[in-house]
Formats: sequence, structure tokens, C-alpha cells
Amino acid sequence: MGLNYQIPREKCFCLQCGNQLNLGDGRQDRKFCSVACKNKYHNAGRQMLSRHYKNKVIRILDNNNFILRRLLSMGVTSLDINTLRQMQFNFDFSSSYHKIGRRQLYTCFDVQYELTPTRIMNIRDLLERNI
Repeated sequence: MGLNYQIPREKCFCLQCGNQLNLGDGRQDRKFCSVACKNKYHNAGRQMLSRHYKNKVIRILDNNNFILRRLLSMGVTSLDINTLRQMQFNFDFSSSYHKIGRRQLYTCFDVQYELTPTRIMNIRDLLERNI
């Protein structure tokens, strides 16, 4: 026989706005004072999940950009894919992709590179001025 610690229903409050619920009408187990509060509560949860996913993608892109910029600072413009994977580069994320003929051009913010089955090549800074 377990203990039953239920909150007295006459003391329940809306999960969104905090107003006391009028339990005289409708369902006795409701959690919101109105449809508007219910929608606002659930929409906020979806926005938080969306924001979390966006932040995760930006962190991955930032890491990829950092790796590419570090390679450029060392004068490296071509590298084996396996070596890049060991550096924690994530090939599933880029900020844009263009296919020109047989060439596959990717950018990660302001760094562009060409991807082949075994290498990334022609790594270049798109903001660097050619004088």
C-alpha cells in the first residue's frame, strides 16, 4: 500500500500564468486556465527545442570554420579527409553547397573548399582580397 501525495485540486494553478484554476467547470485534471495559456506554454517548449538545435548547428559550423582557418594559417590548402575527421571536422554541416560540373564546392561561413572522395582541396578565405 503506497502513500498517495496528491495536491488538493482546489489549490491548483495554471502552469503558464500562475492564476488559480477554477475547477468547478470542465475537467478536474486540467493544467491551464485557458486555451491561450495552454498554447503559449507548449509553443514556448517548441521554441526552446528549436533554439537548442540551432545553437548545436552553429557550434558545429564554428568548429569546422575554426579548423579550416587554422589550416589556412599554416598554409595548408589541401588535406586528406581522414586527417580532417581526426581533427573533429564534421562533414555533415556546411553553410552552403554548389555543384559546378563535377566539382563540389562547400563553404563554412567565409571559407570555401572543394570536396573529393578522398580530400578537401582549394581551401580559401572568401574575404581575402586578391590584389
